[in-house]
Amino acid sequence: MATNGDSAVTFSFQSLVGGNMAVLKASWLGDSGDGSVPAATTNASVTALMQGWTVGMIETIPDATVPPTNLYDITITDMYSLDIVGGVLANRSSTVAQRVIPLLNGVVYGAAPIYGALTINITGNTDVAAVGTILLFLYR
Repeated sequence: MATNGDSAVTFSFQSLVGGNMAVLKASWLGDSGDGSVPAATTNASVTALMQGWTVGMIETIPDATVPPTNLYDITITDMYSLDIVGGVLANRSSTVAQRVIPLLNGVVYGAAPIYGALTINITGNTDVAAVGTILLFLYR
């Protein structure tokens, strides 16, 4: 199938709990032709809001009506193309929300600091017009 160019990723940032916790939300829509999702980088205003935070936990939530392909993959890369969550977002479920903690250096689970823009990369989705949400729980 051909790519129709109608896929997208949108970001929003919300500070919670007296300013010590925040959520970066990435809502995504797969292409209506082949299901692909473009890599998307946080814009300047969202990037500025994230500086000084750490990613403590990530949730992936497939849409109940138009879910993604089972076992699709996500990476969240920084300006050096490093996956800040260490590969723990591989093989996501198409039916169940999942929660993970970043894996640092392939050895220790913990909070990953944010420095610069972040890019969401979604691969392996072939279900057309699939919808999903990624929540990054940020802490100071």
